[in-house]
Amino acid sequence: MRDNQNDWRSQALEEFRKNGGKPVAFPVEAKAPQGFYFSKEVDENWFHAVGGANANVTEAFPSSV
Repeated sequence: MRDNQNDWRSQALEEFRKNGGKPVAFPVEAKAPQGFYFSKEVDENWFHAVGGANANVTEAFPSSV
C-alpha cells in the first residue's frame, strides 16, 4: 500500500477537484500472501461460519488538501 499511496492520493485529489469537492473513496484490498483460515481445531464454530478472512482498507480522500 505504501508503494501506491502517492499515486492514489494524486488520483483522489484530481477526482475531488472534478466533482466539486465531494469526498472520494478508493477501496483497497490489503491482502496477505495467505489469508487466515479457521480450522476445526482452532474453532469449529468459526470454521463453519466463515472459513477464512482477509482485510479491506478504505480511506476517504483528501485527508488533507
